Amino acid sequence: MAGFISVHIGAGKHSASKKNEYAKLCKAACRKGVSILAEGKSALDAATEAVSLLEDSPLTNAGIGSNLTWEGTVECDACAMEGASGLWGSVGAVGTLKNPCRAAKALCLGQKKEGTLGRIPPCVLVGQGAADWAKNHGIKVVDNSTLIHGRALKKYNKSKNMILNCDKQSLDCIDVCTDTVGAVCVDGNGNSAAVCSSGGIILKNCGRLGQASMFGAGCWADDGSGSGPVVATCTTGCGEHLIRCTLAKAVAKNLASCPNQPYASQMHKVMTEEFLENRLLSGIEEKLGGVLALICSPQEGCGELLWSHSTPSMALGYMEMNSKPKFKLSELPVGKKSGKCLLVEGVTFKVPFSDCDSNDDMNKQ
Repeated sequence: MAGFISVHIGAGKHSASKKNEYAKLCKAACRKGVSILAEGKSALDAATEAVSLLEDSPLTNAGIGSNLTWEGTVECDACAMEGASGLWGSVGAVGTLKNPCRAAKALCLGQKKEGTLGRIPPCVLVGQGAADWAKNHGIKVVDNSTLIHGRALKKYNKSKNMILNCDKQSLDCIDVCTDTVGAVCVDGNGNSAAVCSSGGIILKNCGRLGQASMFGAGCWADDGSGSGPVVATCTTGCGEHLIRCTLAKAVAKNLASCPNQPYASQMHKVMTEEFLENRLLSGIEEKLGGVLALICSPQEGCGELLWSHSTPSMALGYMEMNSKPKFKLSELPVGKKSGKCLLVEGVTFKVPFSDCDSNDDMNKQ
Protein backbone atom coordinates (compact mmCIF):
# COMPACT_ATOMS: atom_id res chain seq x y z
CA MET A 1 0.00 0.00 0.00
CA ALA A 2 1.02 3.61 -0.56
CA GLY A 3 0.29 6.95 0.99
CA PHE A 4 1.53 10.00 2.86
CA ILE A 5 0.32 11.80 5.98
CA SER A 6 1.21 14.97 7.84
CA VAL A 7 -0.08 16.27 11.17
CA HIS A 8 0.33 19.52 13.06
CA ILE A 9 -0.20 20.49 16.68
CA GLY A 10 -0.77 24.14 16.07
CA ALA A 11 0.64 27.52 15.25
CA GLY A 12 1.44 29.70 18.23
CA LYS A 13 4.37 30.06 20.60
CA HIS A 14 5.74 26.65 21.49
CA SER A 15 7.86 26.01 24.55
CA ALA A 16 11.45 25.05 23.74
CA SER A 17 11.52 22.82 26.83
CA LYS A 18 8.71 20.68 25.39
CA LYS A 19 10.23 20.21 21.93
CA ASN A 20 11.01 16.53 22.53
CA GLU A 21 7.46 15.94 23.74
CA TYR A 22 6.05 17.67 20.65
CA ALA A 23 8.26 15.56 18.41
CA LYS A 24 7.28 12.32 20.10
CA LEU A 25 3.59 13.14 19.81
CA CYS A 26 3.71 14.20 16.15
CA LYS A 27 5.69 11.13 15.17
CA ALA A 28 3.29 8.84 17.04
CA ALA A 29 0.33 10.41 15.23
CA CYS A 30 2.06 9.93 11.87
CA ARG A 31 2.78 6.29 12.67
CA LYS A 32 -0.86 5.81 13.61
CA GLY A 33 -2.04 7.27 10.33
CA VAL A 34 0.38 5.21 8.26
CA SER A 35 -0.64 2.04 10.09
CA ILE A 36 -4.25 2.71 9.03
CA LEU A 37 -3.15 3.23 5.42
CA ALA A 38 -1.18 -0.03 5.59
CA GLU A 39 -4.43 -1.82 6.39
CA GLY A 40 -5.80 -0.60 3.06
CA LYS A 41 -8.11 1.96 4.64
CA SER A 42 -8.82 5.41 3.28
CA ALA A 43 -7.07 8.75 3.71
CA LEU A 44 -10.05 9.93 5.76
CA ASP A 45 -9.71 6.93 8.09
CA ALA A 46 -5.99 7.59 8.52
CA ALA A 47 -6.31 11.33 9.09
CA THR A 48 -9.12 10.85 11.61
CA GLU A 49 -7.23 8.29 13.68
CA ALA A 50 -4.07 10.41 13.64
CA VAL A 51 -6.04 13.40 14.92
CA SER A 52 -7.77 11.22 17.52
CA LEU A 53 -4.35 10.41 18.95
CA LEU A 54 -3.56 14.14 19.11
CA GLU A 55 -6.89 14.79 20.84
CA ASP A 56 -5.96 12.24 23.50
CA SER A 57 -2.80 14.16 24.43
CA PRO A 58 -2.95 16.95 27.06
CA LEU A 59 -0.14 18.67 25.13
CA THR A 60 -2.66 19.87 22.55
CA ASN A 61 -5.63 22.19 22.60
CA ALA A 62 -8.05 19.51 21.36
CA GLY A 63 -10.02 16.85 23.18
CA ILE A 64 -8.41 16.20 26.56
CA GLY A 65 -6.50 19.28 27.69
CA SER A 66 -8.51 21.76 25.63
CA ASN A 67 -8.62 25.42 26.60
CA LEU A 68 -11.47 26.20 28.98
CA THR A 69 -14.40 28.53 28.41
CA TRP A 70 -15.09 31.53 30.65
CA GLU A 71 -17.26 29.19 32.73
CA GLY A 72 -14.42 26.67 33.13
CA THR A 73 -15.77 23.97 30.83
CA VAL A 74 -14.49 22.28 27.66
CA GLU A 75 -16.23 22.89 24.33
CA CYS A 76 -14.63 21.39 21.22
CA ASP A 77 -14.98 21.89 17.47
CA ALA A 78 -13.89 19.50 14.71
CA CYS A 79 -14.35 19.01 10.99
CA ALA A 80 -13.45 16.44 8.35
CA MET A 81 -13.49 16.51 4.54
CA GLU A 82 -13.11 13.75 1.95
CA GLY A 83 -11.49 14.81 -1.31
CA ALA A 84 -13.04 12.12 -3.51
CA SER A 85 -16.66 13.01 -2.73
CA GLY A 86 -16.24 16.61 -1.61
CA LEU A 87 -18.31 15.81 1.46
CA TRP A 88 -17.63 17.64 4.72
CA GLY A 89 -18.90 17.30 8.27
CA SER A 90 -18.36 19.12 11.55
CA VAL A 91 -19.35 19.40 15.19
CA GLY A 92 -19.14 22.54 17.29
CA ALA A 93 -19.27 23.62 20.93
CA VAL A 94 -19.58 20.01 22.05
CA GLY A 95 -18.38 19.22 25.58
CA THR A 96 -18.86 15.48 26.00
CA LEU A 97 -16.92 13.92 23.12
CA LYS A 98 -13.43 12.60 23.83
CA ASN A 99 -12.72 12.49 20.10
CA PRO A 100 -14.88 15.05 18.28
CA CYS A 101 -13.04 14.39 15.01
CA ARG A 102 -14.68 10.95 14.87
CA ALA A 103 -18.10 12.56 15.03
CA ALA A 104 -17.10 14.98 12.26
CA LYS A 105 -15.98 12.05 10.10
CA ALA A 106 -19.25 10.20 10.76
CA LEU A 107 -21.26 13.27 9.77
CA CYS A 108 -19.17 13.58 6.61
CA LEU A 109 -19.71 9.97 5.53
CA GLY A 110 -23.30 9.91 6.76
CA GLN A 111 -24.28 12.19 3.91
CA LYS A 112 -23.69 9.32 1.49
CA LYS A 113 -26.68 7.51 2.96
CA GLU A 114 -30.19 8.38 1.90
CA GLY A 115 -32.36 9.50 4.80
CA THR A 116 -35.65 7.79 5.62
CA LEU A 117 -38.47 9.21 3.48
CA GLY A 118 -36.05 11.71 1.95
CA ARG A 119 -34.89 13.20 5.24
CA ILE A 120 -31.63 15.09 4.60
CA PRO A 121 -28.65 13.91 6.70
CA PRO A 122 -26.93 16.70 8.67
CA CYS A 123 -23.44 17.94 7.89
CA VAL A 124 -23.05 20.22 10.95
CA LEU A 125 -24.28 19.68 14.51
CA VAL A 126 -23.51 21.67 17.64
CA GLY A 127 -23.78 21.39 21.41
CA GLN A 128 -25.98 18.74 22.98
CA GLY A 129 -27.47 17.85 19.62
CA ALA A 130 -24.03 16.88 18.35
CA ALA A 131 -23.35 14.79 21.44
CA ASP A 132 -26.70 12.99 21.19
CA TRP A 133 -26.20 12.24 17.49
CA ALA A 134 -22.68 10.94 18.14
CA LYS A 135 -23.88 8.65 20.94
CA ASN A 136 -26.62 7.27 18.70
CA HIS A 137 -23.96 6.47 16.10
CA GLY A 138 -21.68 4.55 18.44
CA ILE A 139 -19.23 7.33 19.30
CA LYS A 140 -18.10 7.45 22.92
CA VAL A 141 -19.59 10.18 25.10
CA VAL A 142 -17.82 11.19 28.34
CA ASP A 143 -18.39 13.54 31.25
CA ASN A 144 -17.10 17.05 30.59
CA SER A 145 -14.91 16.96 33.69
CA THR A 146 -12.81 14.13 32.22
CA LEU A 147 -11.67 16.47 29.43
CA ILE A 148 -10.33 19.08 31.86
CA HIS A 149 -6.59 18.63 32.36
CA GLY A 150 -4.62 20.14 35.25
CA ARG A 151 -2.39 22.15 32.91
CA ALA A 152 -5.39 23.73 31.18
CA LEU A 153 -7.07 24.44 34.52
CA LYS A 154 -3.97 26.19 35.86
CA LYS A 155 -3.76 28.32 32.72
CA TYR A 156 -7.48 29.10 32.98
CA ASN A 157 -7.29 30.24 36.60
CA LYS A 158 -4.27 32.45 35.94
CA SER A 159 -5.76 34.04 32.82
CA LYS A 160 -9.19 34.66 34.33
CA ASN A 161 -7.72 36.25 37.46
CA MET A 162 -5.65 38.60 35.31
CA ILE A 163 -8.69 39.67 33.33
CA LEU A 164 -10.78 40.18 36.46
CA ASN A 165 -7.95 42.29 37.88
CA CYS A 166 -7.42 44.12 34.57
CA ASP A 167 -3.75 43.03 34.59
CA LYS A 168 -3.11 43.40 30.85
CA GLN A 169 0.68 43.48 31.16
CA SER A 170 0.79 40.09 32.87
CA LEU A 171 -1.84 38.63 30.52
CA ASP A 172 0.30 39.53 27.51
CA CYS A 173 3.12 37.44 28.99
CA ILE A 174 1.12 34.19 29.11
CA ASP A 175 2.50 31.54 26.78
CA VAL A 176 -0.53 31.11 24.53
CA CYS A 177 -0.60 28.61 21.68
CA THR A 178 -3.43 28.80 19.17
CA ASP A 179 -2.82 25.10 18.92
CA THR A 180 -5.62 23.62 16.88
CA VAL A 181 -4.54 20.17 15.62
CA GLY A 182 -5.02 18.69 12.19
CA ALA A 183 -3.95 16.23 9.52
CA VAL A 184 -3.76 16.03 5.73
CA CYS A 185 -3.40 12.71 3.95
CA VAL A 186 -3.35 11.02 0.55
CA ASP A 187 -3.87 7.26 0.26
CA GLY A 188 -2.71 4.64 -2.22
CA ASN A 189 -5.70 5.30 -4.47
CA GLY A 190 -4.77 8.95 -4.82
CA ASN A 191 -7.66 10.09 -2.61
CA SER A 192 -7.13 12.92 -0.14
CA ALA A 193 -8.63 13.95 3.19
CA ALA A 194 -8.21 16.65 5.81
CA VAL A 195 -9.25 16.76 9.47
CA CYS A 196 -9.15 19.61 12.00
CA SER A 197 -9.90 19.65 15.74
CA SER A 198 -9.73 22.38 18.37
CA GLY A 199 -10.63 23.33 21.92
CA GLY A 200 -10.82 26.97 20.88
CA ILE A 201 -9.31 30.10 22.39
CA ILE A 202 -8.91 30.35 26.14
CA LEU A 203 -11.76 32.00 28.09
CA LYS A 204 -14.05 31.93 25.06
CA ASN A 205 -17.76 32.48 25.52
CA CYS A 206 -19.80 29.31 25.89
CA GLY A 207 -21.27 28.40 22.52
CA ARG A 208 -18.48 30.10 20.57
CA LEU A 209 -17.58 28.37 17.31
CA GLY A 210 -14.09 28.44 15.81
CA GLN A 211 -12.76 27.68 12.35
CA ALA A 212 -12.64 23.95 13.09
CA SER A 213 -16.43 23.87 12.82
CA MET A 214 -16.77 26.15 9.78
CA PHE A 215 -16.98 25.10 6.13
CA GLY A 216 -13.92 26.22 4.18
CA ALA A 217 -12.17 27.66 7.22
CA GLY A 218 -10.83 24.64 9.14
CA CYS A 219 -10.03 22.10 6.42
CA TRP A 220 -10.42 21.38 2.73
CA ALA A 221 -9.79 18.39 0.46
CA ASP A 222 -10.32 18.07 -3.28
CA ASP A 223 -9.22 15.26 -5.58
CA GLY A 224 -9.86 17.36 -8.65
CA SER A 225 -11.21 16.19 -11.97
CA GLY A 226 -8.69 13.41 -12.49
CA SER A 227 -6.22 15.43 -14.54
CA GLY A 228 -5.40 18.09 -11.95
CA PRO A 229 -3.59 17.79 -8.64
CA VAL A 230 -5.01 16.40 -5.41
CA VAL A 231 -4.96 18.94 -2.59
CA ALA A 232 -5.75 18.93 1.14
CA THR A 233 -5.36 21.70 3.72
CA CYS A 234 -6.02 22.34 7.39
CA THR A 235 -5.64 25.56 9.35
CA THR A 236 -4.63 26.65 12.83
CA GLY A 237 -4.66 29.97 14.62
CA CYS A 238 -7.25 32.48 15.80
CA GLY A 239 -10.58 31.15 14.58
CA GLU A 240 -12.17 34.58 14.29
CA HIS A 241 -9.45 35.55 11.81
CA LEU A 242 -9.55 32.31 9.82
CA ILE A 243 -13.33 32.18 9.50
CA ARG A 244 -13.54 35.59 7.85
CA CYS A 245 -11.28 34.55 4.99
CA THR A 246 -12.20 30.80 4.74
CA LEU A 247 -8.47 30.21 4.66
CA ALA A 248 -8.40 26.42 4.17
CA LYS A 249 -10.48 26.66 0.99
CA ALA A 250 -8.63 29.74 -0.28
CA VAL A 251 -5.23 28.07 0.00
CA ALA A 252 -6.41 24.79 -1.54
CA LYS A 253 -8.12 26.44 -4.49
CA ASN A 254 -5.13 28.66 -5.20
CA LEU A 255 -2.59 25.83 -5.13
CA ALA A 256 -4.75 23.58 -7.31
CA SER A 257 -5.26 26.30 -9.91
CA CYS A 258 -1.54 26.98 -10.45
CA PRO A 259 0.05 23.60 -11.27
CA ASN A 260 2.84 25.13 -13.32
CA GLN A 261 4.00 27.57 -10.62
CA PRO A 262 6.38 26.83 -7.72
CA TYR A 263 4.00 25.83 -4.94
CA ALA A 264 6.04 27.49 -2.19
CA SER A 265 5.80 30.82 -4.00
CA GLN A 266 2.09 30.31 -4.53
CA MET A 267 1.62 29.53 -0.85
CA HIS A 268 3.38 32.75 0.12
CA LYS A 269 1.24 34.68 -2.37
CA VAL A 270 -2.10 33.30 -1.21
CA MET A 271 -1.25 33.63 2.49
CA THR A 272 -0.28 37.25 1.91
CA GLU A 273 -3.28 38.17 -0.22
CA GLU A 274 -5.96 36.09 1.45
CA PHE A 275 -4.75 36.42 5.05
CA LEU A 276 -2.26 39.12 5.96
CA GLU A 277 -3.58 41.66 3.45
CA ASN A 278 -7.20 40.52 3.25
CA ARG A 279 -9.47 43.57 3.46
CA LEU A 280 -11.91 41.57 5.60
CA LEU A 281 -9.22 41.51 8.28
CA SER A 282 -8.19 45.15 7.85
CA GLY A 283 -9.15 46.14 11.38
CA ILE A 284 -6.93 43.48 12.99
CA GLU A 285 -3.42 44.60 13.92
CA GLU A 286 -1.91 41.11 14.37
CA LYS A 287 -3.28 38.32 12.19
CA LEU A 288 -2.43 34.97 13.80
CA GLY A 289 -2.71 31.82 11.74
CA GLY A 290 -1.10 28.92 10.00
CA VAL A 291 -1.90 26.33 7.37
CA LEU A 292 -0.69 22.85 6.45
CA ALA A 293 -1.14 21.92 2.79
CA LEU A 294 -0.59 18.76 0.78
CA ILE A 295 -0.62 18.85 -3.01
CA CYS A 296 0.00 15.72 -5.01
CA SER A 297 -0.06 14.29 -8.53
CA PRO A 298 -1.10 10.62 -8.23
CA GLN A 299 -0.23 10.08 -11.90
CA GLU A 300 3.37 11.11 -11.23
CA GLY A 301 3.50 9.55 -7.78
CA CYS A 302 4.91 12.59 -5.99
CA GLY A 303 3.81 15.71 -4.22
CA GLU A 304 4.70 18.57 -1.92
CA LEU A 305 3.88 19.29 1.70
CA LEU A 306 3.85 22.98 2.61
CA TRP A 307 3.29 24.86 5.82
CA SER A 308 3.02 28.56 6.53
CA HIS A 309 2.42 30.59 9.68
CA SER A 310 2.40 34.15 10.98
CA THR A 311 2.85 33.05 14.59
CA PRO A 312 6.23 32.61 16.30
CA SER A 313 6.16 28.85 15.68
CA MET A 314 4.28 25.89 14.22
CA ALA A 315 4.90 22.24 15.09
CA LEU A 316 4.26 19.38 12.68
CA GLY A 317 5.23 15.89 11.58
CA TYR A 318 5.04 13.95 8.33
CA MET A 319 5.64 10.43 7.10
CA GLU A 320 5.78 8.44 3.87
CA MET A 321 4.83 4.81 3.78
CA ASN A 322 7.73 2.49 4.69
CA SER A 323 9.81 5.31 6.14
CA LYS A 324 10.44 6.95 9.49
CA PRO A 325 8.32 9.90 10.66
CA LYS A 326 9.93 13.32 10.74
CA PHE A 327 9.27 16.31 13.00
CA LYS A 328 9.64 20.02 12.37
CA LEU A 329 9.34 22.96 14.77
CA SER A 330 9.05 25.80 12.29
CA GLU A 331 9.96 29.22 13.67
CA LEU A 332 9.76 32.75 12.31
CA PRO A 333 13.24 34.14 11.59
CA VAL A 334 14.75 36.45 14.18
CA GLY A 335 13.54 40.00 13.66
CA LYS A 336 10.26 39.00 11.98
CA LYS A 337 7.21 40.25 13.86
CA SER A 338 4.47 37.80 14.78
CA GLY A 339 1.12 38.59 13.23
CA LYS A 340 2.64 40.73 10.49
CA CYS A 341 5.10 38.41 8.70
CA LEU A 342 4.92 34.96 7.13
CA LEU A 343 7.16 31.95 6.89
CA VAL A 344 6.65 29.30 4.20
CA GLU A 345 8.53 26.00 4.24
CA GLY A 346 8.02 22.58 2.73
CA VAL A 347 9.25 19.19 1.63
CA THR A 348 8.58 16.99 -1.36
CA PHE A 349 7.48 13.38 -0.99
CA LYS A 350 6.88 10.34 -3.13
CA VAL A 351 4.31 7.60 -3.19
CA PRO A 352 6.25 4.30 -2.91
CA PHE A 353 4.92 2.73 -6.12
CA SER A 354 6.34 5.62 -8.21
CA ASP A 355 9.87 6.46 -9.35
CA CYS A 356 9.61 10.08 -8.23
CA ASP A 357 12.49 11.16 -6.03
CA SER A 358 12.02 12.68 -2.58
CA ASN A 359 13.98 15.76 -1.65
CA ASP A 360 14.99 17.56 1.49
CA ASP A 361 13.53 20.81 2.81
CA MET A 362 12.89 23.37 0.11
CA ASN A 363 14.12 26.92 0.32
CA LYS A 364 12.33 29.21 2.73
CA GLN A 365 10.31 32.08 1.31
